[in-house]
Amino acid sequence: MEGAFLMAELAETCVLSSARPSTRASIRRRLLGILAVNLAPEILPPNADDATGLLGSGIGLDSIEVLALVCALEEAFEITIADECLKRAYFETVGSVVTFVQERLPR
Repeated sequence: MEGAFLMAELAETCVLSSARPSTRASIRRRLLGILAVNLAPEILPPNADDATGLLGSGIGLDSIEVLALVCALEEAFEITIADECLKRAYFETVGSVVTFVQERLPR
């Protein structure tokens, strides 16, 4: 039951928050909300953190899901992600995606 509550909370964070996040924690919350709503609600661990894998042995996003994640990130964070930035290393873990987004947000 706690996992279901967490997923609902993450989804609410993703959907209701229109302000651009400025801290690593707020970026992570929005990313987890995106994953919970759009991509991996049934396999996102309730205790997901920066070390949670997104590819391969982690959540196991496939290439189509990664592209959907890129589109969701662009919309949620109001950023543009160029094709040359679509490197596996940027999408390995929750933490690597948070860093990737954080580096692209205007200061």
